[in-house]
Parts: sequence; C-alpha cells; structure tokens
Amino acid sequence: MPNAVTPLVSVVVPAWNAERTISETLRSVSAQTYANLEIIIVDDGSTDDTAALASAYCEVEPRARLVRKENGGVASARNRGIEEAQGAWIAPIDADDLWHPTKIAKQVAASKVSPPPGLVYCWYQSIDVDGVVVGSGPDWKIGGRAWKQLAYCNPVENGSALLLSREALLDVGGYEPGLRARDAEGCEDVLIQLQIARRYPIAFVPEYLVGYRKTPTGMSRDTGQIIRSWRLVHEQLAATGTKIPRRVKRWNEAFFDKVLASRSIASRDYATAVRLLAKALWKDPLRWASYFAYRAIRTAARLLRGRRAPSSRLPFGQVDPRSAVVADPDELTFLKSLLVRLELARLRRLAVEDAEPPASAGSAGSRRG
Repeated sequence: MPNAVTPLVSVVVPAWNAERTISETLRSVSAQTYANLEIIIVDDGSTDDTAALASAYCEVEPRARLVRKENGGVASARNRGIEEAQGAWIAPIDADDLWHPTKIAKQVAASKVSPPPGLVYCWYQSIDVDGVVVGSGPDWKIGGRAWKQLAYCNPVENGSALLLSREALLDVGGYEPGLRARDAEGCEDVLIQLQIARRYPIAFVPEYLVGYRKTPTGMSRDTGQIIRSWRLVHEQLAATGTKIPRRVKRWNEAFFDKVLASRSIASRDYATAVRLLAKALWKDPLRWASYFAYRAIRTAARLLRGRRAPSSRLPFGQVDPRSAVVADPDELTFLKSLLVRLELARLRRLAVEDAEPPASAGSAGSRRG
C-alpha cells in the first residue's frame, strides 16, 4: 500500500557527457532531508566518464541505479527514467543543476492539498560553472488552475524545479521527444507544464531551492533554437484543441523579439536590433515602452554615480533559500516594482479566466483570448 505520509519520490537524472558536474548534482540529491527516494540515473549515450561516475555513485548510494541507453535527447532520457520509476511523484533534475537539501521535503508537503496538484514547482538561483550564485529567478506565485497564466509567464524556467505527479505525467503522455528531431529541443519542460496545468491544478513552494546552472554553451543560450521550440509547443497545443489565447501569444512574440534584438545588439547588428525592438513595441507597447524607459533611466543613473560593486558571491549551498540574490547592483527598486505591477495585473486577469469552468476540448481552442 502506498505511503500517503511520505510517498516514494522517484528522482530522474538524465545525463549526457556530464562528467564535470554530475557528481556534485548527485551529492545534492543524496543530501535531501526527504529520505523515501529512488534515484534513477539515465545515461543518454555519453562518450565521456559520465556512466563511470554514475556507476561509482550507485555503489555507495543504495537508493540509486543506473540505466544506459543510446543518445536520444533529454525528453527521451526523462521518459526512460519515468518508465523505470515506481514512485507516486517524479522529480527530474538535470545533471548540472543542484538542489537545496529541503527541496523535495517542501514540495511533498506542498502537494498535500485537495484536489491534489499535477505538479509542484519552486524558485531557483542562477549559478555559474563553479556553483556560485549570480542571481535569482522570478518569484511568481502561481497556483491552482493556472494554464493561461503559465502560457504567459513561465515561473519555472528550468528542468530541475518540478515535482510531477506520476498520474498526471502518464495522463499527458510524458515528455515530447519529437522536438529534438525538428531541431527544436529546449521547451519540453514548458510543454509538459502546460499540458498538466490544462488538466490539473498546480502548487508551488515560495523558496529558491534549485541551483540552475547557466553556461555559455548550455542549451538555454541557443536563442534561435529555444524560440523554434516555443513556437512548435504552441502549434502542438493548438493541434490538440488547447490554443494559446491570442493576446498571450502576441505578448510572448513581443518578448522573443526583444530577446532577439538583444542578441543582435551583442553582435553589433544594429539595423536588425532596431527592427526587432520596433516589432516588440508594436505587439506589446505598454510592457516594452515601460521597460525601455526603465532601462534608459537606470543607465543614466549608473553613469551619474559610477558603477557599483556587485553583491558578494556565495556558493549555492551557503545562500538562504528564502532570499533572492540581486544580480544587478544598479537596479532601481521602485521603478522595477512598477514593471512588476504590470505583470501582476495581467496575471490576475488571466487567473480569473483560469478559474472559469473548463470548456470542452473543441471549444477551448476557439475561445478568443
């Protein structure tokens, strides 16, 4: 009989050529205060010492086992781990990320509500190649029925911050491996979140319990691939009758125009940058006019007072998970709060729509956003 108090949690660690980071990742899994774990490491056809390091870990960690497969991408590796899993809850963690010791315990506690959530997420700290915290992710508090809110605002932003109901995962068919075949790997997490949120409520833990490693060569740095992936996610949802509201899609398109503009500026392609910024302003004038005004004022203020020293740099394990780390010492708190208010107003409006009785699959996609 399943243990309702401390249900088994299956940790799934997809790994491909992760010899530099996987040992640290696995140590953070073993350090969890929540003891009822099984740890499934899926070596996705690595050509370095990843499998050897994972095998050595399994020899000293009785809850762990190694599964090896041909290379098929992160979604394929996660799905293989889910097939092997016995737990009521699935906790994926990428082989270069870290967990705070209380991560699983706090997420399991947050799952004990009625009706039970399909997923529980937490916030994250951004870490560098050395595991030093360089900033904090968003602190959005999105719970309950929330698929439209998630379509607009991704509060998770990584593959290691979720605790997923096994029932919900199987209900939506697991992770989508087909994005990789279309050269659009990257938004598998977004798709699974939206698919689950369309059918189940969600919950969150308002603490920074994940160290999300951002590296210059990481997948999240390939902006073009991520945008392709995001657009295919929208197409796939629409094909199954879950069409993203038009205004939300427009807001998201404006966001990606801004991201591409930043990349163009970095490569000194200023003509393209101006064109993309104009598109962002046209699609979402209130958001981006406010943002660009904030950036102009912030830049002027920084020039007037001189650049300030950044905040102290600490390893992930030494940072209080209840506190955000401000990466920008020149941040203008009051003006930044005005930008946040705009986002919150949109989320409140979408929350009202999320609370409406769900339409049938056929009419859900035809409702105008």
